[in-house]
Amino acid sequence: MNSSRPENVSWNTHAILTRASVDPLQISHLSKSVPVLPLEDFLSRARQELPRIVKWHEELLAAKSGLPSAPGSDDRQAWSTEANFLAGLRLNPDHRIHYVRVLHFDEVPRDAAHDPSREGPPGNAYVPVELHEPLLAHEVLVTFSDEPDWGMDQDLFSMNRYGYGSPAFGAWTRTSSQAPFHMAFLHEHPLVLRLLPRLRRSFLEERVRVFFRLADLAFQKDVGYWGWRFIAWALHYLQDLTQPYHATPFPPSLFKILRRFLPDPHPRGFVDRNRNVLVNHHILFEAAVHFILNQAAKNRTDHAFFRALAAGKEVLGGPLFAIMQGSSRTAAKLASRVDRATVKLFQLPNLDDAGYVLSEDPGFRIDEALSAAVTARPEIFVEFSQLVSKCLVHTGAVTRYVVGKTADRMEGNEGCFPE
Repeated sequence: MNSSRPENVSWNTHAILTRASVDPLQISHLSKSVPVLPLEDFLSRARQELPRIVKWHEELLAAKSGLPSAPGSDDRQAWSTEANFLAGLRLNPDHRIHYVRVLHFDEVPRDAAHDPSREGPPGNAYVPVELHEPLLAHEVLVTFSDEPDWGMDQDLFSMNRYGYGSPAFGAWTRTSSQAPFHMAFLHEHPLVLRLLPRLRRSFLEERVRVFFRLADLAFQKDVGYWGWRFIAWALHYLQDLTQPYHATPFPPSLFKILRRFLPDPHPRGFVDRNRNVLVNHHILFEAAVHFILNQAAKNRTDHAFFRALAAGKEVLGGPLFAIMQGSSRTAAKLASRVDRATVKLFQLPNLDDAGYVLSEDPGFRIDEALSAAVTARPEIFVEFSQLVSKCLVHTGAVTRYVVGKTADRMEGNEGCFPE
């Protein structure tokens, strides 16, 4: 590896999840090289079909929330550039399409320091690739399975022309503004949904559907690079559903939530007052898992998380919504236990302070906090690890399901992507 590369290196979580999940697979399509092609090549080859997909996507969104159709959606030239394509799919038009690959575990020194950055492509673990350079389909899938976290779903509610309205949950701008696109609460208690009906309004399913459709079109047009890249995007959202804090809105126990809610039962005000509390728990959990996965990858250890990702034998099938429900069931069921274990493990004094924002605390370091927590409370760390592993089994299973369906589709089998 280039000796000038900075020593602070980390892989984003989804890149590790995908690599660990698909490494056991023996699918020839993953080991084939595809040339790196600019998005404009795909748009040019697919210009006849893209308007129909865009219109179909508009209808999905309209059925969900009454979003108005975008002007010019039937114009074949309207989707011929990167910016227009992003805007046509109501993604962030400022999102930059990077042409990179993620470093393999063996390309990073074991003693490389942890970089907690979640910007994309983040953590010095991504290197540029040249256009038309051959890249294994496997590497395209791994690299871009994290891309939906790089900004394409952020700040969309503040763009009035998109018509998304106000966020059902999460913030208007910045990272948490992507929450309604990366979360879906498919197993929530009816009482919670009755008190907060906006929690039903998620756009995650529409994201998966449109990227499956675009992947299918890319493979048809012999643009394999973009076929696998769109599959990686769709996969990201399905992996998110296997994470407890994405599968339920309130991982703290329902009793604890009601105790905070009932003295002042105004739904929107309750969410505003407690947003930092919920986000703090979410960030702490993800920071811990992110760090543990990175350390295991750097040390090349046979970690329980990697074994869980490779072990899932769950049989998935049926319509997409059923796959989403099945994949997220364990995460939703275990969310309260995961949250309790996380809080007990770290014991951060300000975690439940509504005015405290963990991500903005310059004194918080996940490496130091985790090391101290494991030393002081090893039995809680074992419980935490076991709960996370139970969720990661489903992450691995849904990842392999999507890759398997993609391979089936490339073999010419019709109707492989779930509808």
